[in-house]
Amino acid sequence: MTQSFLFQFTILSAVMVCAQDSDPPMARAPFDVRQAKIHQMQWARHLDARVESTNSIGTTMVLIPPGEFLMGSSDAQVEAALKVATELKIDQRTQDRIRTQERPAHRMNIARPFLLGATEVTIAQFRKFVMGTNYQTEAEVLGTGNSAAPNKAAPKDRNEFTWRTPGFVQLENAAVSQVSWNDAVAFCNWLSRQEKLAPCYHKDADHGWTLIPETGGYRLPSEAQWEFACRAGTTGPFHFGDDYRELEKYDWYNRIGKNSTRTVGTKRPNAFGLYNMHGNVGEWCQDFYDPNFYQTPRRNDPTGPASRLSPKSRRVIRGGDWWTTAVRCRSAFRGYGDQVTRSDDLGFRLMRILASQRR
Repeated sequence: MTQSFLFQFTILSAVMVCAQDSDPPMARAPFDVRQAKIHQMQWARHLDARVESTNSIGTTMVLIPPGEFLMGSSDAQVEAALKVATELKIDQRTQDRIRTQERPAHRMNIARPFLLGATEVTIAQFRKFVMGTNYQTEAEVLGTGNSAAPNKAAPKDRNEFTWRTPGFVQLENAAVSQVSWNDAVAFCNWLSRQEKLAPCYHKDADHGWTLIPETGGYRLPSEAQWEFACRAGTTGPFHFGDDYRELEKYDWYNRIGKNSTRTVGTKRPNAFGLYNMHGNVGEWCQDFYDPNFYQTPRRNDPTGPASRLSPKSRRVIRGGDWWTTAVRCRSAFRGYGDQVTRSDDLGFRLMRILASQRR
């Protein structure tokens, strides 16, 4: 038997055994690539779903099984990250954030399977939304977009920085940027309606956008869901290992050279089949941001701190981006931005709770 056949036979056997049980086992980290695929196939069979499916705008949605993992960084990992930060001459503000906001590491349960975009939302996909709704992003309405790219294509007036003109020449299949958190959830609601799914967000004058968690439409992942999916069974700083010098094989960050977002899905994926989790653009998450939230962690499917009821409340940003250093691209690094923040290094990824698992 070839190695490939043996691998496929092992997965099929595990799926058939699991089908006899009422519920497949949770994916408890650590687990390797082979085990990740087995968990995905077991849960896909259990839910009568596919590991990968394509939605109406061409996004590949990947099934992420429920599981348990160690969220955040251990003391040793924090010290190792700070050593790298010193080596790379990272600013003190970033070092302070690593030192104080990634620990304590804590066990976390992801109780329900969900679907997550294999890639970030692209410019072409976002363009469909704008053309279908005449939507104007907050960068277009409010101006003062931001771009770090020293590029001839950048507008002279920073009020002209938008998803159309982020500050550099871009391809249609590159990750969209200059999108605020509010823009991202508006996109999610539009796509939900396009696919005749109940929208996940409600908007009113007092509270802005509010998540309706029991609906089955598109939404942004929670911080915990994002990190579990990014790690894909790993326990180190990156989903591929400990050595940040390997990062360029997996993602776009400031060592690569080109000052712009890149075409999604062109680097190596993680064990779950997700691309660009460590770079390209930072990704908006559902949660409100609290730097001290890990001091009293919740073990089961946390959704972050309570709302501050302000349209400018900070939201969590996860994942590295094209301009940042490797130390900020780690699985546990926590970023944030006001809900109206728009920048050329900031986009989003789609998530859905599977219909049979909603509550």
